[in-house]
Amino acid sequence: MATTPHLKQLARSHASGTLIRRGASQHSAIQELQSTLYALGFGQDLHWEKYGSDGAYGSATVAEP
Repeated sequence: MATTPHLKQLARSHASGTLIRRGASQHSAIQELQSTLYALGFGQDLHWEKYGSDGAYGSATVAEP
């Protein structure tokens, strides 16, 4: 799977167990999360065309049931 390197890099970079929540200020961690989600095919859910990897953990980044 082509996205495996993205997941491994994300896991390595956040091995400390940093918790990312809605409204969080860890912009670089959130950008990595958004980029990984995009690589996994969630671009439409993230409204990628509008926001891209903006580092804001807002409503487009949050998984809605």
